Amino acid sequence: MPVFRVHRHAPLSPREISKLPNGAVGVRGAGDVVARMEAQGSLERLLSLAFHLGSAVPDGRLSVDDARVDASADPTPEERAAEAAAAQEAREAAELAGPEKDALTLLREGDLEGATSALADKGLSSDEQGQVRRLMLSTDPSEVVIACQAARLASHKTYAMNIRRHLTHSDARVRLAAVEALGVLAGPSLVPALRPLVHDGSPDIQAAAETAIQAIESR
Repeated sequence: MPVFRVHRHAPLSPREISKLPNGAVGVRGAGDVVARMEAQGSLERLLSLAFHLGSAVPDGRLSVDDARVDASADPTPEERAAEAAAAQEAREAAELAGPEKDALTLLREGDLEGATSALADKGLSSDEQGQVRRLMLSTDPSEVVIACQAARLASHKTYAMNIRRHLTHSDARVRLAAVEALGVLAGPSLVPALRPLVHDGSPDIQAAAETAIQAIESR
């Protein structure tokens, strides 16, 4: 029986899972395989399933094992009905999921996992990079936190110096986000700026500073 596999290094988002054809399942912890599906039937049916899998994860790579089919076999009325029902279910699920959200929106909603997946897929667009720069200058601590998180998750090292000045911010949430970001983005020259945070009044920031320094010095 043919087995379809979708390969991608980033895990599937909830929206992508909702768009998988009926019978396909998301996969975690299996290398770069993020979805798989066993199928049988006519060549027309298998090509249709491959198309729907590719549409659900357009930046994935599709592979198939044991792709032996009876090219002369037409899909049965039951197979056609099942395919139509699966397509309708996928459309309805996509409508319920709503428009796909960008990384900054997901961060504002507190969805770190979703933002991580979005940034792994596409990184920050030029418009989002401009938004991050503006957020970095905001007087609202929550917006500065979002800017630091976005820079960290997208691995944009160019933001490191802008983030550095938030290490002395009066809001502990900002200091923590800045320390965590610099642990990913900063080079050895910023270790002296991080060392005072090892003695911060917040235990979480102390631990984050120690982890950040170790990460930088081990690179």
